[in-house]
Amino acid sequence: MYHTTLYPSLLVAGEVGQVKPEALFQNHPFIQSGDSLPSSRYAACMARELGDWAQVFSPEQTACALGYVTADRVLSPLVALQDGRDLLDYAVSLRKHMDGELVSELAMTLRAKAFDLDWEQVGAHTYATPIASGVAVCVEITPGAEQVYLRYASGLAEHLTHARGAVELPCSCLFLQTVLYERFDALLDEVRQRTWMWLYG
Repeated sequence: MYHTTLYPSLLVAGEVGQVKPEALFQNHPFIQSGDSLPSSRYAACMARELGDWAQVFSPEQTACALGYVTADRVLSPLVALQDGRDLLDYAVSLRKHMDGELVSELAMTLRAKAFDLDWEQVGAHTYATPIASGVAVCVEITPGAEQVYLRYASGLAEHLTHARGAVELPCSCLFLQTVLYERFDALLDEVRQRTWMWLYG
C-alpha cells in the first residue's frame, strides 16, 4: 500500500493519471524547508531505514520528490546579495536544505565521480569547479558540516571587499548564479540517479 499523504493525487486507478500542480508543492521528503511536512519526512526516513521504500512509495511519487531537489531550491540566490562582502561570505549549509541521506550521497558521488563531473578535489574534503574567471564553487563534504561556498582569486577578492552595491561589483551576480546553478544541478542529477538506484535497485 503506497503512502497516502505523500502526493495523494498521484494514487490513481489504471495506467493514466494527472499530476496536480498543488501536489508537487505540499510534501517534499528530500528537502528540508518549512514547506515540508514532518509526517512526509518521517515516513520517508522510516521507509529507508526498514528497506521497504518500494513498498511504501510508488515510482511516480519518488520521481516527483527527487525532481524537486534542484539547485534553485537548495542554494540561496546570488542575485539577492547586496554587495561584494556578501559574495565573499556566501555559504550554504547543505543539511539545512537537503535530506541527510541525499547529502551523504552527494559526498559519495564526488568521491567516486568528481573527475567525470568536472569537479576537482582541492582539499581532503573539498571539491571545486570554476564558474567564471577567478571564481570557483566549492563543496565541502566533511561529515556533518557539508556546505557550498565560493572561492575567489586574490585580486578579485580584493575588489569585492570594497564593492558597494551591484554597480560596483566586478562580475555579474546573475551570471555567477546561472553558472553556479548549472554546475550544481549537473551534480544533483547524478545524485538523483544514484538515489533512485539504491531505493529501487
